[in-house]
Amino acid sequence: MRVWLDQESEAWQTLSVLRNPPREIVGGDLLRLRGALVTAQWAESLITLNAGRQLRLSRQLGIADPPPEKTRVEKFCTLNEEAWLQYVRSLELRN
Repeated sequence: MRVWLDQESEAWQTLSVLRNPPREIVGGDLLRLRGALVTAQWAESLITLNAGRQLRLSRQLGIADPPPEKTRVEKFCTLNEEAWLQYVRSLELRN
């Protein structure tokens, strides 16, 4: 799943230009952004499908679902990229 997570992340990074789009976007840019959107959607569907599969298999083995990490959910759901990146960096420093 790491490969899909990386692909999705890279696609969203490409799409982040749309937060402050340049005045003029040429056709080639639009094609590249469309490709990034398709990649993000494809990777997300694979991640979601396989995460559900992993949870089902875990339950069959008697392993309880992990509880959501409140701080991780809050940082991710704010859509504040800087806050999320700071949070992720803090996790990396712990490991």
